[in-house]
Amino acid sequence: MDQPFDCNSWTPSNSWEWEPWLTPYTTIEIRALIKQLNRDTNIIKEHPYEPKHWIKRAKTLTRLRYPELAVGDAHKASLLIQNLLEGLDTRSNSRVGCDLGFWMSDPDIDEDLMEEEHEKQQNSFEATKRDAEDIISSSLCFAPSYLRGQFVPAPYPWLEEKHRMRSDDVIQNTNLDLADPENGASGGITCWLKRYAFGPGVGAREGADLLGVFAARDIDAGSVIVVDRSRIWVVFEALQQFGVDIFSDLNFDTWVIFVLQARLDNNQWSDPNTTCLSSLFALFNHSCEPNVSWTTQGGHQTLEMTTKRRIREGEQLFVEYDSFMNDKPLEERRRRLYRWLDGPCQCSRCAREHSELSRTASPLTSSFGSSEWDTDEKPVLPEDLGVEFERWDSLICWPTIRFPKLVLHERTFRHAAFT
Repeated sequence: MDQPFDCNSWTPSNSWEWEPWLTPYTTIEIRALIKQLNRDTNIIKEHPYEPKHWIKRAKTLTRLRYPELAVGDAHKASLLIQNLLEGLDTRSNSRVGCDLGFWMSDPDIDEDLMEEEHEKQQNSFEATKRDAEDIISSSLCFAPSYLRGQFVPAPYPWLEEKHRMRSDDVIQNTNLDLADPENGASGGITCWLKRYAFGPGVGAREGADLLGVFAARDIDAGSVIVVDRSRIWVVFEALQQFGVDIFSDLNFDTWVIFVLQARLDNNQWSDPNTTCLSSLFALFNHSCEPNVSWTTQGGHQTLEMTTKRRIREGEQLFVEYDSFMNDKPLEERRRRLYRWLDGPCQCSRCAREHSELSRTASPLTSSFGSSEWDTDEKPVLPEDLGVEFERWDSLICWPTIRFPKLVLHERTFRHAAFT
């Protein structure tokens, strides 16, 4: 966020469509906000323990319509202020140093003077904390959450290009892992990772970013093809407990945590009792009629993948991301799969069931809203009489929480499955 980026790549988390009374920014306004974001970030790098700098950037991020990042910055400001307030109570003979980054002991200072100084600082810090809390409360209802509906994956515009895709080196190293007997390969390599999982032209970069695992040879039914030992990661709340300075080290900036969490969410597997990340399993695409099953071993730390039928060489290998949804109807499965896919699942089973539902739809449903059946006499409304009335919507107390179209800023490595 400390470097300029193309304003055409700006995709806000908080869509304009739920606030139609606001005028979208002009290109000049977007560029000005980008410059302000760069300035705010560079100031934070120089003085990371000054809460007002975090609040200032939170306000810039709010204007750029990234509420989730504004909340993160405001929360950091609140943590810093809370630490300062506690210091005022416990360090009676100390003063706050330059840019609030340290405390200076002054045993010779007049106690009354110090008490007066601390009181003024306390009032100032509490006002700043209220500022931070206002940003948090006003932004939380706009923060992305797939629990409220569909989200659209999109990268933060300042994310470097090399982090938006898997490089050829990564694919090569992954194939070495797939060929390793310790990872389940027996009698030579059984499967490998390839680009263009669903053919050229489908997906980002003409399909080059859509990866899939394919059979390297004919594989018998019941063959173990991958044994994947899960990785362990730490959550954001634990960073400070492990001594990470989340204020001065921008490798742990809020947007970085969001990107990491989104990738974890997008690539993890889960059952009703466990959620875990397995690096090889994450490379397999989904189908509701998979040709590969998976089970957990060793206290859920190892995942074993086995073919369900005979696989031909060159055939793509599919798993079911959430096998506990297998017996659910089409729309319920698709709704669940939005957690992993960037659109409705288009696997062979979903496509077949969608086609069957379309054929069996009732005529009443298909003609909804048409004049073929909707012939009842309609009530006469005030506007039909040409009489001026006070706007009806001004008489209603609208709910204060709005639910915008959500954008989760992370480019997923998956696509709605095609088989």
